[in-house]
Amino acid sequence: MVRNFYVETFKIVPPLSGGWAWGARAYITMEDNSTKTLSEHWGEVEFEAEKKAQSELDEWLKIHGPR
Repeated sequence: MVRNFYVETFKIVPPLSGGWAWGARAYITMEDNSTKTLSEHWGEVEFEAEKKAQSELDEWLKIHGPR
């Protein structure tokens, strides 16, 4: 479970562009005090959801068979 989150902002200055922009990266702190970027966390959440959906589909196919 997520305990805390924060956003880091930074200035991006592309070489030879003559301009700049702001960048941001979101971080979260988990219950075990590990820190991940938000995209890493959602990638793990999405992977677990896909595994669960595939498992449920496999179970359904065992019972009902393919159509």
